[in-house]
Amino acid sequence: MKPGERNQHRVDDALSALDAVHRTTPAPFFYTRVKARILAAQTRSTHFSDGVRVRMLAGIAGIVVLVLINVFTIVRLTQTGGNPIQGKDNFESFADEYNLSYSLY
Repeated sequence: MKPGERNQHRVDDALSALDAVHRTTPAPFFYTRVKARILAAQTRSTHFSDGVRVRMLAGIAGIVVLVLINVFTIVRLTQTGGNPIQGKDNFESFADEYNLSYSLY
């Protein structure tokens, strides 16, 4: 037997083995189960996106609160002349109260 005939014989054997293979039929209600899994996966993804939206809105709300606090602080500082401590007198009275030495640069 020649080498080319040997390979041809192997190919023919493999193809003849595939002739005996029949298409399988799915179990009853297979497509119904697949549809149910797909719907379950879609609802899970919807719940995930809802959670992401809630976290995003909470983050935005937190940032808005921080901005409002900063604006309120800036407004209060501009109303008091830009100095939250009312001058050197507060330092002196505090130092005198607790017998501390201080130096303002």
